[in-house]
Amino acid sequence: MQTLDLNELGVIELNKSEMKNYDGGGLKEWLISKAIDLAVAVMGAYAKAYVEYSVETGGQYVIHHAV
Repeated sequence: MQTLDLNELGVIELNKSEMKNYDGGGLKEWLISKAIDLAVAVMGAYAKAYVEYSVETGGQYVIHHAV
């Protein structure tokens, strides 16, 4: 049976301070990520409401954007 050499796979051992950098940092980074999550949720709700309104009006008030 062969042994698995994790060093060959690029696996490294991190200490606590190094883990913080890989794990998203501290409170500031966590708050930023939650603000982004909230913005995405609000935009998703707005998009859903926009689509529902478009369906209700038969697409009469839909703004089409060229890509």
